[in-house]
Amino acid sequence: MAILGAFLLEKEAVGRLYGTVEAEHLRFHSHQQVYAAIKKMYQEGMMIDLLTVADYLQRISGVDELENYNVPYFLTVLTNNVVNTAHLEYHAYIVKMMWMEREVITLTHGGNFD
Repeated sequence: MAILGAFLLEKEAVGRLYGTVEAEHLRFHSHQQVYAAIKKMYQEGMMIDLLTVADYLQRISGVDELENYNVPYFLTVLTNNVVNTAHLEYHAYIVKMMWMEREVITLTHGGNFD
């Protein structure tokens, strides 16, 4: 949540992590949807902030709700999880390590985390 929130608040955040974290590394489908939209917007040279991502998700991607909340509210909640972006790369490292742990559990025990 902190990484996605940082993407919505800080202009350079996506560029700092581009190619480091992928949508599949995020645990929840709603977070994967937001990340995929932000990544696509970044690749297309679009401006990324709370309003533009909400607009993209709703108008372009056709997403009406994320986890039973309207899109703008859900995105605002993501931004509330940002303390600062000084350690954004380390936050990405943590997310990736947690994803790797889930993958190992899934491969060895058939665990489902959804």
